[in-house]
Amino acid sequence: MTSSRWITSKNIRNDLVTNDFVSLPDGTLAYLDIDVPGLIRFDESTHDWSADNMRKRHSVHLYTNTVYDRVSGTFLCMFGYGQHRYSDDLVVWNPSSDSLRRMDLQDIPPRYLAATGIRDRKVYIFGGKGNPS
Repeated sequence: MTSSRWITSKNIRNDLVTNDFVSLPDGTLAYLDIDVPGLIRFDESTHDWSADNMRKRHSVHLYTNTVYDRVSGTFLCMFGYGQHRYSDDLVVWNPSSDSLRRMDLQDIPPRYLAATGIRDRKVYIFGGKGNPS
């Protein structure tokens, strides 16, 4: 295995970054911050990000679970923890229209660091810290 390191000119604010790095359907690496509008793509030819991350404070959406639904072409970002609070949010993000839709997961206790996967448009969730079971 080999590794590479690139110094970028864009500011992604490592001290405030959430864990929402995703691989888009075309293989592009991107950073999705569900609190700050806009997708930041990594350009492999220039080894730089397309924009700065404009986050100004810590998020309640740290340690979210993000899965990609190939059928609808959307990313589902759920749960999280930050600022001493658990999140029971579900954010559905469509990269082709760059639209976000927020929903509340009232029937599922909030958690973070859970294992998640998607198959046949069903999201499977196992464990996680902060949930009662």
